[in-house]
Formats: sequence, C-alpha cells, structure tokens
Amino acid sequence: MDANRPFRRILAATDLSELSVGALQTALGLAARTGGRAADVTVLHVRHPTQRLSQVEGVFEGHLDRALGALATQVGSMVRSGDAAEEIVAAARERDADVVVVGTHGRTGVRRLVVGSVAEQVAREAPCPVLIVNRRPMGPGPRPGELDRLFPLRTILAPTDGSECSRRGEDLAAILAARCEGSLHLVHAVGEGWAESVEANLLEAKEVVEEAAHALRARRHWGPRVPVITHARTGGAADQIVQCADELRADLIVIGTSGRSGVRERAIGGQTDRVMRRAPCPVLAVRAGASLVPRGRAESGMQRV
Repeated sequence: MDANRPFRRILAATDLSELSVGALQTALGLAARTGGRAADVTVLHVRHPTQRLSQVEGVFEGHLDRALGALATQVGSMVRSGDAAEEIVAAARERDADVVVVGTHGRTGVRRLVVGSVAEQVAREAPCPVLIVNRRPMGPGPRPGELDRLFPLRTILAPTDGSECSRRGEDLAAILAARCEGSLHLVHAVGEGWAESVEANLLEAKEVVEEAAHALRARRHWGPRVPVITHARTGGAADQIVQCADELRADLIVIGTSGRSGVRERAIGGQTDRVMRRAPCPVLAVRAGASLVPRGRAESGMQRV
C-alpha cells in the first residue's frame, strides 16, 4: 500500500437508495483525500436476476446525477446480476480494489435490513478493507470545491487489543491520519467483572492502550508522525468504541475484524457488526485473509464526466 495514496482504486457499491447516495459521496471524498489525481472510482449496482438491465440503467444514471451534483468528477459504473454481497466481493477481486465502500441503514431489534446484511457480509469476505457508511447525502448535491466536505478525516479512532489484527487497523488508521493531517485516537476497553475492581480494569486497559501506542510510534512505516491520543475505558467493547467515537465526534472508526477483544470475551472482529450498526460515523473494517468468492460477469460499463 502506498502511504501517500492508500486508496487509489475504490469500488463503491450502491442499491440505488437515498442512503447509498451518501455512501457514494463519501467514496468521492475518500478518493479526493487519499487517492489524489490517480484515484479510480467505480460505482457498482447489483441487480436482481429478475430485473432487466434496461430497467436499471436509467435509474442508475439518475442516481449518479444525484450523488455527483455539480462536480466535474469522472467515475466508472458497472451493473452485475446475482447475489449482492457475492457480486460486490467478486468485483473487488477482479478490479484489485484498494477499498470497497458500501452503505448500511443500521438497525435495531431482530429484523435485519437487506442493505445492512449485505454490508456486514462484504466486510467479512472482501479481499480489501471495507468502508461502511451510514450517513445521509449532502443536500441537493455537492458543488465544485466541496469534495473536502464529503468526507472530513480530522479525527480517526482505532480500537486496539495488542493483537496482530488490531495492529493492521492501527497502521491503516495512522496512514490515513498522516495523509489527511488528522489526529489518531487509540481505545481499549476491559469488560466489567474481568478484574476485581473497576480501578484494576481501568489500569489494565491503560497498560494495553499505552503499549499499543508506543509500538505504533516505533513502527513509523506509515509515514509522518501524527498525534496519537490514548483512551482507556471499562465496559463492553462495542459500547465503548461507539461511545468514544461519539464523544470525540470522530470522522472514522478503523477496526480489525479478527483477534482478541479488549474485553477478553470475543474477537474485536466479533464486535464489528455491532459497531457498524450503531457508530455515529463511517467504519473502516480491516480483515485478515481472504475467502473464495464466486465468479461474476460485468454487464455494462459507463463513464461519467
């Protein structure tokens, strides 16, 4: 990964909903901030097999118009047919994407929204980091000069537990913070009841997060030095990650999807679904390894300038 341009090839998936407009606008902002002029953004829609391609193309064009507004920005577009999550993962592999951007509605209770389920499956299976976006679109559409407003990256939060998984997330968070001249916050939580007292839990949490920050500063392979601020907390990992992000007004959470958890009860990766549903900002999921994905076939390729 190029620390100067970490996300040059961006795949933005859309279900053509209003919230997906917000995800696409975030992808454009991410491209402007991390990919530079070499950024290549492709917008993907996966149609249901019962839909005809002709039924989708006009709606897709209108969707791009809504997202791009008055921006003179070039994006590629693609329509595929099949299972949404499987086709998104397959397209990411075929295009050697640096990151996948997908929207989610978030949810509570037992019922699951389809888009949210797709986002979680993609986060588990994609061969690259996945940015899960839960924000609404910008007004009538962005105007020239407003790309920086589409995805500010001033404050980045990375949960840590000292594992290799969380170190990958920390390194990517540091790369982004360096690229965008932002600040990086590390958080570690120890679950209540793990030690004999709240004070002991807090002390353990502080030791873990300070050690992680020291190791991160020592690695330095992610580029220029950036402010690294630590946060030690007690309570459930997902709850504390979301609460910390809310208090910091974080612009992004970067989280690993496997490894020991800060509460010693399950992997940080096991907390990712819960965090993405409730986070007050986009969540960048960084997973270990890759899974076998089905083949897919691109049906159309359009250019928008």
